[in-house]
Amino acid sequence: SKRCNTERKRINRRNKSPENQINLNLCDTRMLKPEVSERAAAQKLQSTTFMAQQTLKEVKRAQRAKQKAERRALRVGYADKHATQKRCKLCSKPKDLLIRCRFDSSMQWHFICGPCWRTPAVANGITDGDGSNPFYTY
Repeated sequence: SKRCNTERKRINRRNKSPENQINLNLCDTRMLKPEVSERAAAQKLQSTTFMAQQTLKEVKRAQRAKQKAERRALRVGYADKHATQKRCKLCSKPKDLLIRCRFDSSMQWHFICGPCWRTPAVANGITDGDGSNPFYTY
């Protein structure tokens, strides 16, 4: 009947996921109430869903706290040594201080460490270059 369908749809809307749907005892048209065991099962399922949401929140909160701690350590100076270092384009070693320059035909900016910058292939250690590399720009 229309009333049964309306009642069933209302309950299904309250419990959107298929696991939370409550089956009605449609044989008894006088009392359109779910069976007691089904109601208890639905409440238990809702409480476990709530608990799963809580644990998800806790996981996210812990991740956020970990990220904050890492940023704080970086700011204070207790972070991992390699966390703030970049790699040299030529030797690929992590360094604290790199020089930004162009030194090849691609004319793209690269980060070069001091020892690599002092080689004749780059600038030979001279800020404006020694003229041996026509692509060098500081």
